[in-house]
Amino acid sequence: MIYTKEKIKVFISSACGEGYENYNIARAALKALIESTGIATVYLFEGEGASIISAGEHYSSALEECDVCIFLIDNKDGIRPGVQIEIDCVNKYKIKALYYFCDKDSTEKTPLQESIMGYNFAKSRVIHSFEEFITSGAQDLISDLIGIYKKYCKGRLENVEKIEETIESSISLSFGLEATIATKNTIANIDKCKVYFLKMLQGYGKEIENTNSLDGWYCKFLTILFENKSIQEFNTGLFLKDLEVYQDTEYHSLVKKRWEAIQAYFQGNLEECIRLLEQALDMAKNQLFPDWIIKDILIDLRNQNIFLSQFQNEYFVYKHQDEINNSEHALYYPLLDRFDKELNEMYIADSLNEKIKSPYTYSFGKNLSYYTDLISNIYVISMFNGSLTHIMKIYDRIKFLTFHLCQQYSNWEIRVLLLKTTLINCNTKEIDGIIYEAEDILGKMNAKDALDIFNFTNNHPIEYQRQISNLEALKSVGYFLADKDFDNIIDQVSEFINDWLEDDKACILLGGHIISALDGVARRIDPNRLVDICCKFLERGRVRWEDGLFKLIGQHIKLSQLNHIVCERLIEQIRMVVEDEEKRNHSNNLGYLLQCLRKQDKILTQELDETIRKEMPKFYEEDYKLETSEDDKEMPLFISKYIDKINKRNMKQGENGTYSGYGDRAHIIIKSIITNSDNIYSEELLNATFSAASNTLLSKRQTIEEKCDAIELLIFLCKRFPQLMIHNEVIIEKLKDNKEITEDGKVLMSNLSIIALKFSILFLYNCFGEDIYQPMMEMLPFLVDDIPTQLQVSKIILTFLEADEEEIPQNVEILLLQQVLTWCKSNQVDLRWKAIRILFQLLRNNNNQSIISNQLIQLMDSDNVYIKNGIIRLTAKNHKMAKSIADYLLQKAAVDPNYMVRKVCEEILSQQ
Repeated sequence: MIYTKEKIKVFISSACGEGYENYNIARAALKALIESTGIATVYLFEGEGASIISAGEHYSSALEECDVCIFLIDNKDGIRPGVQIEIDCVNKYKIKALYYFCDKDSTEKTPLQESIMGYNFAKSRVIHSFEEFITSGAQDLISDLIGIYKKYCKGRLENVEKIEETIESSISLSFGLEATIATKNTIANIDKCKVYFLKMLQGYGKEIENTNSLDGWYCKFLTILFENKSIQEFNTGLFLKDLEVYQDTEYHSLVKKRWEAIQAYFQGNLEECIRLLEQALDMAKNQLFPDWIIKDILIDLRNQNIFLSQFQNEYFVYKHQDEINNSEHALYYPLLDRFDKELNEMYIADSLNEKIKSPYTYSFGKNLSYYTDLISNIYVISMFNGSLTHIMKIYDRIKFLTFHLCQQYSNWEIRVLLLKTTLINCNTKEIDGIIYEAEDILGKMNAKDALDIFNFTNNHPIEYQRQISNLEALKSVGYFLADKDFDNIIDQVSEFINDWLEDDKACILLGGHIISALDGVARRIDPNRLVDICCKFLERGRVRWEDGLFKLIGQHIKLSQLNHIVCERLIEQIRMVVEDEEKRNHSNNLGYLLQCLRKQDKILTQELDETIRKEMPKFYEEDYKLETSEDDKEMPLFISKYIDKINKRNMKQGENGTYSGYGDRAHIIIKSIITNSDNIYSEELLNATFSAASNTLLSKRQTIEEKCDAIELLIFLCKRFPQLMIHNEVIIEKLKDNKEITEDGKVLMSNLSIIALKFSILFLYNCFGEDIYQPMMEMLPFLVDDIPTQLQVSKIILTFLEADEEEIPQNVEILLLQQVLTWCKSNQVDLRWKAIRILFQLLRNNNNQSIISNQLIQLMDSDNVYIKNGIIRLTAKNHKMAKSIADYLLQKAAVDPNYMVRKVCEEILSQQ
């Protein structure tokens, strides 16, 4: 038999251990059969020897490293928790998998089997005995390998490593002082750096062939940038001694001074760094170095002065930027800019090729070294010249590369690296955007990944920037950390927050990040500790962050969870804010917080309630009483008040060419009052509501938004109180006869199109008895790529379905189901959430069970914490879902890596 050195790694997954002896026998037999081919090695947990690492780490690391995973699942036994974890791991790392479902003792398909059918999913097969699993597993694996090789021989596999011209052939050293500042050897023997970047992206590198002493130093410095090593471990003096061989005396003296500044920077000493850079600038000017070198130092000075100004809470003076702007020459960095340009051109070319490639072409890999070679060249040039700005820009360059790769590939390590390099730049908007764009990062993360990501942010050498990165990382991955790791980190963060609050000269830039981080993990922090920090903010007069603070308290703090002393302290601090006119007038979220606290406990907030009535009488009588009153007798008065508002707005809107936006949504408020109250409302009041909303639609001057709100209210009224359609037949006929008015609206500072109004009103027509299938089908194409309209339409559909449980016309239901399944794949989390709620409503038709269940299972595999929690909460409330599916969804939630998903699942199971 011929043996090969390189072998395929196979992992066999199934229930195992005591009580599952038949699985153990089948696994062992399949292992023996596969390994007899000589082309594969098989991992069986029970077949491994003793190890110093935990059992869980042992098999999970083996699974992550495998090339193929084979699953054996008996329909009778279902999916065991351990197997579910392995399925999640396979999905996370995109490991190829073969699934075998044994129907010997039960022919009922498991929810998993139902959910993996289709072109995009792993191969699966139904077997009738464990003996069949043994022969089929080995045969199917060999057949797959042969199939892939045949496609390759037929030219149906695309090798995306092909690039017409190599990077090396395009290198040109055409810039001033090339003989003394850089030679071709500067970037010719740097394999250690290239392999380092390659390993960072794909977990393995290539053989190191061409290297030199500087390459070793460059590679060692990468551990400071990416592995949290100290600058003390990098001997700058010896590095500069080796560097001196490649530079002339004058230029080396300049680079040496710049490296002294770099060393000060990585020691966290910004002032010393700036002082040394100023000296380097003087040297460059006095010795008449090229303009690009002087500008490079000016950029370093500009950036470090910005950081120092931020740290010292001072305004920044742009003297160095002004000097750059006033230069006669354009800003250009020889060679480095050339490589940057080539890198960007590769991104564009890759994206273009991906768009235009044949659908019959399979891609089987990309040689990432083309990217990493360019990045290595840029990095080495930065190190060679002592350019601090470009050394630190390595994070940006890796971030851009990983973002580009994430658009084409599902590699997990690349996604994690994207999040790491984004977090270290301290840009909240960018971090939120990356997480929003690549949401599967948070859908598949585990505790190990989370800790690795958090620790990566410690690479920042400047303390206040490192603290910001820590806070952003905590906000992003805090719910995925293991309990012990989270407790350690929150202790450290709490300590530095308390120090920051006590320091009057502390960097104010941290304040917003602190509030954001606490909000991001509030449900995992002891509420007494959280309120203690919030109270210190108020006591120390940190006014600029009170708005975020009030939102945080309102959303996450329950008075019943606080001890008595902490509770009284919080309420007293809030009461003092209410008494301070200047503070309360600068807060948009104070009213929201006051309503939240009052609804939680009437006794504890009695004194606060009196203060609100005295200091904020208008707010007290309007929004506050509406939200907090428990007297149902007051609700009709509020409805009448908003009916009057609607009527006045309909009369005045557009009068004399004047159009207005409104600070509240009167139609939606009325709907909310009726929904949340057990009152029996008079026929007269309901008719008046119906009439007011109808007049909104019949107004020629009213806006699209207002008409959409009126439609939502009218649909709700028609469904909840069907007798209203009898009492208001005249109004209904008027609405039907004036569609050119009802389906038209003014656009006033809105991103809603007229399609939103036309589509929404179809569901009102359906309430009136009209067939809406044809107009719906004609209008669906106009929803594509129009997110605001999709959000509006999804709200109307929800109102239409939630108001009652009547069956809807089958043809309309099919259209809705198709559209909603598309929305489930949207990048917009709000749209996905509405789509999921609609899916649960469509379970009223038992024929939809299979389609909807499969979609929900897929979302539980990869979506974010908000969607997962929403699914399991709706699962617990919905009694029309098949019990086997509901149990499977809760089982998946119980082992989810996210703390909040597990906690919500635990609460649900405890109530069953």
